[in-house]
Amino acid sequence: MRVLVLCGGNSPEREVSIASGKMVAKALKERGHEVTLADVCADVDPNARKNSEIPLKTDFKGTVGKGVVSLARRADAVFFALHGGAGENGVLKALFEANGIAVTGNGSKAEMLAMDKSLSKLIFRSNGLKTPKWTVLKRGKPIRQELCFPLVIKPNSGGSSIGVSFAENGKELSDALDGAFLNEDTVLAEEKIVGREFSVGVLLGGALPPIEIIADGGFYDYRNKYVKDAAKEICPAKITPREDAALRKAALLAHELLGLTDISRTDMIMTETGEIFVIETNATPGMTETSLLPKEAAAAGIGYGELCERLLQKALKRKKDFA
Repeated sequence: MRVLVLCGGNSPEREVSIASGKMVAKALKERGHEVTLADVCADVDPNARKNSEIPLKTDFKGTVGKGVVSLARRADAVFFALHGGAGENGVLKALFEANGIAVTGNGSKAEMLAMDKSLSKLIFRSNGLKTPKWTVLKRGKPIRQELCFPLVIKPNSGGSSIGVSFAENGKELSDALDGAFLNEDTVLAEEKIVGREFSVGVLLGGALPPIEIIADGGFYDYRNKYVKDAAKEICPAKITPREDAALRKAALLAHELLGLTDISRTDMIMTETGEIFVIETNATPGMTETSLLPKEAAAAGIGYGELCERLLQKALKRKKDFA
């Protein structure tokens, strides 16, 4: 099968995307596919040879490089290894959908909902899922006085914990907002929930084994996520059968409420009393060697190559069903 793996892009998560893309391309080649790896921002030759890697772009002039869509049309399917920005908020996915190209992952509308943290939290709360209290802050607008410390400050549409920090007082809040507003103009100030941190992936309608995250320094930041062995990631998590079932149920419900179909990973916190708070759902989980979802899949007996293959075959099936 001819497969185009797209990675890179111009979001703050570009490096994570490149790491994911390279691993996906390698795994699919090992399974016998003819794979081309390309930066979605790069200008490419639509006739690029098979089993090639198109040089990754370093200067960004647009969201989609010249020739990328034409190259995608020549492939049997496109594997989206894109994170953040237009690669995760449904914009690029909608472009490929409009061109009738088989693409891995969820639909563009569902990815847009998942990427907008405030909107997805409203959906969760309206349908019985607990989520930390929050307020939306805009660059240049007055800070609402009802905020109670401690708070978690985060960009509304970001990922990989980029721009995320904690605030225990007004000075820390000011510094945290300065950092978050470097990434986007809309920021969430969220109630800080204390408890054990878990993540649960959903793959093609089934919840994967929960993974517990014990971060170095207590915060699962960019370093803890992508530096090998920086955080303890226990999978399957050491929890009771009832807790396991509750976490999986919450992840599946979050997945379904957002209209996701193929893949997601929901981050949650469980308090000492057993309450589960949904923090957010990631519609395009990382696929690097340190990423959580591949580890959860492995715990379920699904190797990395098989994980990529299942997502690829689902994209092809969806295209045939709509043909």
